Amino acid sequence: MKLQTKINYRFLSLLIIVFFAAGIVLYFVLGMEVNHSFDNSLRDRSRTFKQSLSLNSSIDLTNNIHDKSIIIKPVQQKFSGRIFKDTLIADRSETDLDNYRQMTFGVESRGQHYRVTLLLSKYETEDLMALIFSFMLAFFVFIVLILFFMNRWLSSTVWTPFYRTLNQLNSFKIESKNKIVFENTDVNEFEQLNSSLNTMMQKIQSDYNNLKEFTENASHEIQTPIAIIRSKLENVLQDKSLESKQYEQIRLVYESANRLSKLNQALLLLSKIENQQFPDLIELDLCELAKQRLEFIEELIEFKKIEIVLSLEHPFLVKMNAYLAEILINNLLGNAVKHNVLEGRITIASTLGKFIVSNRGNSLTIVPEKLFQRFTKLNAGNESTGLGLAIASEICSISGLTIQYRYRDGIHDLIVSRPT
Repeated sequence: MKLQTKINYRFLSLLIIVFFAAGIVLYFVLGMEVNHSFDNSLRDRSRTFKQSLSLNSSIDLTNNIHDKSIIIKPVQQKFSGRIFKDTLIADRSETDLDNYRQMTFGVESRGQHYRVTLLLSKYETEDLMALIFSFMLAFFVFIVLILFFMNRWLSSTVWTPFYRTLNQLNSFKIESKNKIVFENTDVNEFEQLNSSLNTMMQKIQSDYNNLKEFTENASHEIQTPIAIIRSKLENVLQDKSLESKQYEQIRLVYESANRLSKLNQALLLLSKIENQQFPDLIELDLCELAKQRLEFIEELIEFKKIEIVLSLEHPFLVKMNAYLAEILINNLLGNAVKHNVLEGRITIASTLGKFIVSNRGNSLTIVPEKLFQRFTKLNAGNESTGLGLAIASEICSISGLTIQYRYRDGIHDLIVSRPT
């Protein structure tokens, strides 16, 4: 959820709560004012009634009062004070109850004490209150909507510099030498944000370039003496005067130099992949590329007597760097050959959205989650650098693909998928 939307929702929720509370207060205040008005009317009627009674004290209150809004009952003791309250009285059809405001007080006539109750119907007033309340409710809703859309418009105006900065950040490429220039804004917080981002991005680009230069230089400087060592060792190994023990020791040193050279190249490749130094993208089919790369390992496949099964029902088209795609296929096929059994089988299949390389082999001796981590080896042998599947995973990651491992009935599957 966008920050602006979240602020608008919270603002709207707060407005609804405030107006809801205000509506409740308004309802009770209106009720109190109505009751106060009715109480004044009842007081006036009670004074009029008492004045009429004082002018004609011979009136028989029990027989001469025919007004249904007055209830007079004789009582044994004098009733003092006045009592105001709401009451419900059945209407003429006696099917509904109407709301009345009543006032009860006491009088004395011809030596007899009476309790007089005056009634005023609140029917019309209730309709008026409902009308007023409905009008106020509609007015509140109108005000809420107006404030909501005004706040949304004002927020979008205020947050425009932030979204411009965000768009520039999304288009930022660390390998680019172009410097991002943020627009000036009159909002202090956004100006501070742009200044901090500008400083940070310059530092990131500087560190990236330094690291890139160091990695390339270090790799080159390491590779050169390794090449010299290998060359000298090859010359020594060709010396026929070497004893078998000396020959074996030099051969081990030569193999170690080869592994060191491969490791250096693999680490350099990983560093370049992580630094996104392969920007040139083309659309290619991994199925066709796999068929081509099989020709380069044909002798190794024949040596291990491995059966190749192709089930390429659908082309697996991806947009990625051609060099990285070649390395990805090489690593997948090389892994399938290296860890296959003698007279085993490699199956290369493609379905909608998936490219699968399968091989027979023994079950894993490590947890599958570590398979794509660096320097993970399936056995204690020293021939592998333990970086092949880690490189494949990095290539898939920067190319918008995912790679997964699956084991079933002696079959190891490496599955490259497009995100759904």
